[in-house]
Amino acid sequence: MDDMTRLVLALVEALAAPPRRPQVARLGGQALAVVIAGACAIAAAICALAALWTYTEPRAGAVAAPLVVAGALGVLALAALVSAWVLRRPRRARPDAGASVARLLAEVSSMVKEHEGTMLLAALAAGLAAGARGK
Repeated sequence: MDDMTRLVLALVEALAAPPRRPQVARLGGQALAVVIAGACAIAAAICALAALWTYTEPRAGAVAAPLVVAGALGVLALAALVSAWVLRRPRRARPDAGASVARLLAEVSSMVKEHEGTMLLAALAAGLAAGARGK
């Protein structure tokens, strides 16, 4: 085969083969879904604010209804700022649970050895209290 025929065959194979990166198409679909969901969420929030305004206008008056809606928006903005502040803080590394349990057990065992008589009296008192509750 000559070079031109090989080139045409390679081009036909490349066009006939399924795409090598299906993740790209999936990512585009996900991005479109997020944009649509965001637009729907904004529309739902606008409808909720309009309903709040319509509900409060006959009860609170023409002046107070926008103030109620503004207060609701202020509360939502404050909640968004607090959540952004909480998410911005770096997470602390959690200590190893196994090491803390081992340290706690070692401390308790040393405390029991130091105060053996007191611990026996406390156990006796706890047993008597538990036995007295059942009667």
